Amino acid sequence: MELLKENERGANRAAAKVMLITILVYSVVLVLDIVGIFVIELGTMIMAFAMGCVMLVIPGVIVFGFRRTDPWVKYVIVACAAVFTVIVSVYLSWHAVLLYVYPIAIASLYFSRRLNIVATVVTIAGVSVGQVIAFNAAYVVDDNFDDFSDVLLFGIIPRGLVLLAVSAIFTMLSKRTTK
Repeated sequence: MELLKENERGANRAAAKVMLITILVYSVVLVLDIVGIFVIELGTMIMAFAMGCVMLVIPGVIVFGFRRTDPWVKYVIVACAAVFTVIVSVYLSWHAVLLYVYPIAIASLYFSRRLNIVATVVTIAGVSVGQVIAFNAAYVVDDNFDDFSDVLLFGIIPRGLVLLAVSAIFTMLSKRTTK
C-alpha cells in the first residue's frame, strides 16, 4: 500500500511540474499572438493567458507550497488541467484542438483507471462547452462552422470521439503499468 501512496505523491509532483512547464509554452503562445501568428485581440489573449496561468499554478502551490499529499490532490490537479484546457479552447478555438488531450495525459500519470475516466468525462464536457462558447464569442473565427449544427456535427462530436479513443489508449496503458 505504501508503494501506491508513494507513486501518487510522485505523480502529484510530476503533474505539478509539467503544469508549471506548460506556463512557459503558454507564454510562447502569448508571444506568437503579440507578433501576429494568432489572431486573438491582445486584451482577450492576455485575459486568457492570466486565467490559464492561474489554473496551471494552483497544482504547484498545493504540491510544492503547501506540501499536500491527500488523495483529493490528484483530482484538483486534473480539474485544473481540464479548466485550463477549456479556457484555451474558448480563446484559441481550433488552434488548440491537440491540447484537448492534456487533462487525460495528466491523469494517466496516476495509473488510475477511475481518474482517467473522470478526466475523460470532464474534458469532453468542458471542451464541448468551450467549442460552443468559442463559436458564439468568435474570438477566433473558424470558417468551417457556419452555424451551431456545424459546430456540433463537425466539431464537438468528432473531437469527443477522438478524445474517447485516446482516453482508451491512456486507460489501457495505465492498467498495464499498474499490473
